[in-house]
Amino acid sequence: MLSIFNSPKKKKSYREVSLVLSGGGARGFGHIGVIEVLVEKGFHIHSVSGTSMGALIGGLYAMGKLHDFKQWVTTMGKFQALDLIDFSIRRRGFLKGNRVFRKMKKLFPTVNIEELETGYSAIATQLYAKKTVCFEKGDIYDAIRASIAIPTIFSPVEIENDVYIDGGVLNNIPVEYAKRKKKDLLIVVDVNAFIPYEGTKSKVRNLSSNVNVFTNALSLLIETNARNSLKAFPPDILIQLSRESCNMHDFFKVKQQIEYGRQCAEKAIDDFLKDEKK
Repeated sequence: MLSIFNSPKKKKSYREVSLVLSGGGARGFGHIGVIEVLVEKGFHIHSVSGTSMGALIGGLYAMGKLHDFKQWVTTMGKFQALDLIDFSIRRRGFLKGNRVFRKMKKLFPTVNIEELETGYSAIATQLYAKKTVCFEKGDIYDAIRASIAIPTIFSPVEIENDVYIDGGVLNNIPVEYAKRKKKDLLIVVDVNAFIPYEGTKSKVRNLSSNVNVFTNALSLLIETNARNSLKAFPPDILIQLSRESCNMHDFFKVKQQIEYGRQCAEKAIDDFLKDEKK
């Protein structure tokens, strides 16, 4: 089927993409489906910037390991998953996160960010300095681990006398850190959108728990900041996944979220192409 991507005049302008991926816990598995659709439709992702789960998925894509990671997480058994859990006794987060990262480094060897062919940046929050930090060099897993340190869930990361936590606390959709090329498309994926969800909704967590109250309050703050970022830096294509599709901690919904990501990407891209033809 002929599309604008086949047009000689449009090919150079529309195939180059700067991709921005939001955080969102387990919802972030939807990023895998989105990236698959972009690649299938002929887009070339020359750079990817991400926060938290977006930093993880974006990093694996930049490393060329996203397909292998998908195979790993979608075929993992319950006991294999439990073996990756390392509880923290310091009460700075339920999980240390060290065990799963050691496993990932073994399966998908690390690399320095500056050595990647695809531009990459991960966003974290520097707690004591009270600012957003963008990792653009150094060990990619160090950057991802700092970006994904969700308060109350993963233990913070200590680097040079400061503490790093989830980048989403201050910047969950890091549009301003996107590495751009002339005439590229800026595509943003928000997996926490306040939009209707047609599938079976995840059950609402019991708010009597202090952790759940904190998590929900933090989520509202994060989304307010995210909407402000999108207003300041409007993307060419915004791909939204409903926050009702999955709770942040529903990591067993990997396949469901990947497929949902594909569906949302297909719709957003089709709508964009229709508008371009008008």
